[in-house]
Amino acid sequence: MLKEHKGYEGNIIVDYFVETMREFPERDAITCITNNRTLTYGELDKITNKLDHKFRQAGLKKDDVVMICLLNTWHFPTMMIASWKTPCIFSPINFRLAAGEMAVHIDDCKPKVFMWDSGLDGTVRQALEMATHSPDILLCTEDSQVVGAISFEDYYKGAPEEDADVEERIMGILDPIQDEILRHYTSGTTGLPKGTRETSLNLMHMDWSVLVTDQIHWKDVATNVTPWFHQGGIVLPTTILMSGGHLIGFPLGKFSGGRVLDLVEKHKITIIWGAPVTYDAMATAQREKPRDLSSLRLIHTMGSPFSKEQFVEWGEVLTPNIANTYGTTETRQDVILQSNIHPMAEKAGAAGRRVPFCRVRVIQIRPGERVQPCDMVPRDGKTEGEVITKSPHQFLGYYNRPDENSKRLYKGWFYTGDIATWDQDGFITIRGRTDDMILSGAEKVYPVPVEESIMRHPKVKDVFVIGIPHKKWGQAVAAYVVPKEGEVLTVDELDKHCREDPYLASYTRPRYYRIVDGPLPYTATGKKMHYVLAKRAKEKSELDKFVPIPSEV
Repeated sequence: MLKEHKGYEGNIIVDYFVETMREFPERDAITCITNNRTLTYGELDKITNKLDHKFRQAGLKKDDVVMICLLNTWHFPTMMIASWKTPCIFSPINFRLAAGEMAVHIDDCKPKVFMWDSGLDGTVRQALEMATHSPDILLCTEDSQVVGAISFEDYYKGAPEEDADVEERIMGILDPIQDEILRHYTSGTTGLPKGTRETSLNLMHMDWSVLVTDQIHWKDVATNVTPWFHQGGIVLPTTILMSGGHLIGFPLGKFSGGRVLDLVEKHKITIIWGAPVTYDAMATAQREKPRDLSSLRLIHTMGSPFSKEQFVEWGEVLTPNIANTYGTTETRQDVILQSNIHPMAEKAGAAGRRVPFCRVRVIQIRPGERVQPCDMVPRDGKTEGEVITKSPHQFLGYYNRPDENSKRLYKGWFYTGDIATWDQDGFITIRGRTDDMILSGAEKVYPVPVEESIMRHPKVKDVFVIGIPHKKWGQAVAAYVVPKEGEVLTVDELDKHCREDPYLASYTRPRYYRIVDGPLPYTATGKKMHYVLAKRAKEKSELDKFVPIPSEV
């Protein structure tokens, strides 16, 4: 029997969506730029009710999975809310997956419903052929060549528009503390993705935190310029739609900073969530062709910290109100840096301080040993340790991965694998990952400080630092470097720059460089995928392309 939770009964996140849709039926809820379509909250309620009825008629129930592979179109939040009304587990996956990778996700998650964007038809057809699991219901945004697929709007046509007892019905089915309603897959900075089990209360606590930090309200018009399928992507849509604001579905594809600015001017956008690279492009486009950005009150960045130079540039050109958050797929948003309350000139480059309702620590690193949560490193801004977090918005655990749960979860704390320092004010600076650590001789080198140094070179656009095989030292520090457009870089000047950097220890300097045109591999959230280049660099054909610094010749 479902126990009562004194105010937390049922799937409360759906309760808030339902309440908002009933309160603001005439207000615009979602504008989909890709499909040139706007849904009001009343229309959103009716469509999600239709889908909810169809899913329940098909026998879907608690713990069944609805998996989608969609762009930032109106279909995404519609399927999300409908899944939770049913109620089922909603599982969005990366639309950039190759067919084999998509098949792995399907076989791991075993969805009853699988939906995709029509532009992915070929990949999905191949993935379904490769997968051993066959979803019961196949939906596509448009007509599809996949056998058995139904177009999305045809599927729910004619179904009832009302679901008057949705709240009472769900209250008798779901435990908001224990029952999973969302399964994300890690974006994979370290390799094989894993499913994260998340509850209604997890989502609610995260949305409450964002409501506080971003001060979101019903008059906001907001957009992500990164995909909704990842953890950092889905938080803004859930928060905006729960608040009665207007969500703009940004068209994904070839990114253009000018396109974002045009949308800000046209739709009077107040909040943008993106990655540092997106704001760099927007700032450049705004200087070239100024738009009216007077409506824009906040830019929120994630994936990686921004530099002092970026803070100054964005503040001058876009908006002075800037926030940066650090988190993982498992924990969402743990740390934030905010220009309106934090000393940015001093703290820019740091990930920030802990968000409301979250505990964050930096603990000792002792390989092969379970370090206790109380065994913290000094708050001196120098001593490196591993970041651990504990919050009501972190996940329950990995789906079907007991070994990973034992490895990463301990006494309620999540061991992130991220390396960081923290200072006396509690500001955390990420230095890298334990997975990315380079062991050169007896020295441990983390990529981030080295990358920060190289990025200070005026000709450098981007850089990844990895370890490559070395006969004497086991690994040598190496760097992939992308020059700025029109610039010519040499190994000698990069080496000279690093030698003269007073913040870079000699043993951490790259001994080898590979200057490339780019782009370098990032996840959808803007996190660097060092492991992709590290794997590539083990191949002799790639290794031979690295150029040594003079002292290594």
